[in-house]
Amino acid sequence: MASNKIFISIIVPVKSESRYITECVASLLNLDYPKDCYEIIVVMDRNVTDSVRKALKPYTKKIRILQSKKAGSAANRNLGTSKASSKARYLAFTDADCVAEKSWLKTLVDRMEQVQTDEKEIGVIGGLNLVPKSDNRLAKTIGAMEQTLLGGGGSAQVSVKGEEQIVPSLPNCNAMYKAGLWNKEQQDENLIVGQDGEFNYKLSMRGVKFLAIPDAIVWHHRTNNLKGFVRRMFKYGEATSRIWKKHRNMDFLRIRWYGVVPVIALIGFLVLVAFSFYNLTAFYTTAFALGMYAAADMLTTISVVQKTKMHYSLVALVLLPVQHLMYAIGFIKGMIR
Repeated sequence: MASNKIFISIIVPVKSESRYITECVASLLNLDYPKDCYEIIVVMDRNVTDSVRKALKPYTKKIRILQSKKAGSAANRNLGTSKASSKARYLAFTDADCVAEKSWLKTLVDRMEQVQTDEKEIGVIGGLNLVPKSDNRLAKTIGAMEQTLLGGGGSAQVSVKGEEQIVPSLPNCNAMYKAGLWNKEQQDENLIVGQDGEFNYKLSMRGVKFLAIPDAIVWHHRTNNLKGFVRRMFKYGEATSRIWKKHRNMDFLRIRWYGVVPVIALIGFLVLVAFSFYNLTAFYTTAFALGMYAAADMLTTISVVQKTKMHYSLVALVLLPVQHLMYAIGFIKGMIR
């Protein structure tokens, strides 16, 4: 169906991913899709590093490279969409630290065209983003954690297996939108993290549906150090609360439940601990809650070890509580700012 000459604009925001941007661009240039039917637009952040500029220099005649005057992926994606070809029926997105499978774009386009005959409400389609084999042990462990309920909340970006499904949202590291959707909406440039989720939420309120398919794959490098992991979880929690404050809609919290549960759990735990000094029932309730969480943590860790086939992944036993704690602290900070 790709032979129908459907034109696509692929947009990639970049800031400091000099380590990965060349393999990202190379994978996009090598897609199994007619070369005259897609363009690659790389949008450099206002604070782009010199090493990224240097890495992109060999590609100046092969792709479009734009310089943004603003900071943040939202602003960069908005700029990219505004400069996309008027021929583009769809706008595809990935991140600078991703490598696209050769069939990625063709798979997205073919399936989007097929579903339009029956479900015109489907306006966004995306697939999996998996951990590259070249990532270190920590990154692979984090990737496996994201595939669990306790570590990722069943996110579509890593949990779709075997068959496609309608999902609440799709991350912009692997997503393709009907071009017209970006003419009516833009991503909130005040959000540095979570802007794609908030944008998708606004679209869903207008009746747009999101389809996740298992065959459209990008390989997404994960955080490869503990400091980066802690910071990212904190930022995710903070972004969730900022978006909640913006919309004040319980439906959003239902969709992002895995960002709210750690907050409720932390507050509840602290309250129980305080009462435990004076009330034996509260003490036993606290002990029971801790036991249940520890059991869930251990079962999830076993699952992670089975996925990675690495004894190192036992570190998930600690990473999961750290993730939940930082998400909760970030959420609370976002609420009081």
